[in-house]
Amino acid sequence: HHGNLREALIESAVSLIRDGGAQAVSMRTVAQKTGVSRAAPYHHFKDKDALLAAVMTAGFHMLTQRIRDAIDPIEDPWQRIVHMGRAYVHFALNEPMLSRMMFGDSLLDKEEHPDVRDAGQESFSLLMQLVIECMALPDARTEVDPLTFAMGAWSTVHGLSLLLVEGKSEVIEHACPTATIVNEKIIDDVLEMLLYSIRRD
Repeated sequence: HHGNLREALIESAVSLIRDGGAQAVSMRTVAQKTGVSRAAPYHHFKDKDALLAAVMTAGFHMLTQRIRDAIDPIEDPWQRIVHMGRAYVHFALNEPMLSRMMFGDSLLDKEEHPDVRDAGQESFSLLMQLVIECMALPDARTEVDPLTFAMGAWSTVHGLSLLLVEGKSEVIEHACPTATIVNEKIIDDVLEMLLYSIRRD
């Protein structure tokens, strides 16, 4: 007996996605993995899309929580942005299948699933908040628009996550044999480079 069947079904779907991507999820496989009847998932989710939407919402909440855990102990606002970026990349590296679905593979109509859209905006709002904090510091370049920087930072960190998740770092290594793409180092270097654009020396 599951006290909270809805949560258990979402967890089963996440587990299936981790092993085989979004295509591994069906109402039947999720019911099977959760140990309930085939009809049981339909009491909580209208169809597979509704279930995947719930999984994506949970994924975005998970990402935001990982970011909060990473930045909460850090006092320096500039370093909070670096730690946020690092947490984002690590989430993508640790949850490649889930990230792919959250940011790419999904064909869900976000208008039909506002929960997904809202959960996805949560971490961007957090980034905006951090950028605005930094922009108020005396060593910030005030001529840079916070939203422009936040978009640039998000795009860069997201692009880096994709390259590392898809294993494209060997392309860079091949083009530049002296480059050793140590994930930690390149993540930090890219993030520091981003800060140069809004921070005075």
